[in-house]
Amino acid sequence: MGFQLVDKTASFPNDLGNVNLSETFIKTASITDEKFKTAYRNFYTSFKKAGFFQKFAVARLAGAGAVADSLNLVNPVLGPAAYQATFVNDKPEYHTSAGWTPNKAAGSYARSNFLMKGDLTNFHMHVWNTGPEDSTTTENRFLLSAQSTQNFYVALQRNDQNRTRAAIGSYSSINYMTTNAIPVTRLGLLSASRNGSVGKMYDAGVAIVNSTITDTPVLSGTVEMLEGSIGSSANISSATFRFWGYGFSSWSDTDEITLRDMIAAFNAAIA
Repeated sequence: MGFQLVDKTASFPNDLGNVNLSETFIKTASITDEKFKTAYRNFYTSFKKAGFFQKFAVARLAGAGAVADSLNLVNPVLGPAAYQATFVNDKPEYHTSAGWTPNKAAGSYARSNFLMKGDLTNFHMHVWNTGPEDSTTTENRFLLSAQSTQNFYVALQRNDQNRTRAAIGSYSSINYMTTNAIPVTRLGLLSASRNGSVGKMYDAGVAIVNSTITDTPVLSGTVEMLEGSIGSSANISSATFRFWGYGFSSWSDTDEITLRDMIAAFNAAIA
């Protein structure tokens, strides 16, 4: 007869076995389609293998309905404490198998319930869009944004008056990462990161803009990240979001390629 020692005080990371979280996600979102179930399970497996539970505060993967679109992959339960998104002026037709689409005319975007708190010298943000951004050249459309005119500015944009643009830094001395080299209607993964003083913007997994950022704003946790908007109806995105996420951590070129390939695999699985 043997004995088993059990440490009842032991704690485990919330991504333990990744299977538990994927099943929680599937149950919470009431997903019944086996194709989608398998796709989400495989994404969770890849997410854990890449170490992304430690890098993302919020990550969303859309396509299986409004509840699935709202959940935070890192903690896939209902409620603002888990950073479940709140869709403003939402309608069922904004959620399809292609993803979630904000709606400018209806004033529809998402509140993340995530208050920006931390050191912006290590930060990254990402959006994979399956539908194009509006190509109007006289407007600014925001994929992700958070700002305090007294402190900081974070933004990711497919179209800023016909430019692709990102910012991670202080409000008073914004150092934009900007390019005209890709069309504003481009599909796929757009990202921006900051590691210390090094800022990068990525297109389809490849760094296309490098920037030096010298300011070091520290965020107090009073400003919410907005998704698909900057809070003004005139600046609401028209892109269809498949994946979007962000976190206060370092981010490498290898991480970017890994994320790109994970989302591409999900797209292929549900096609």
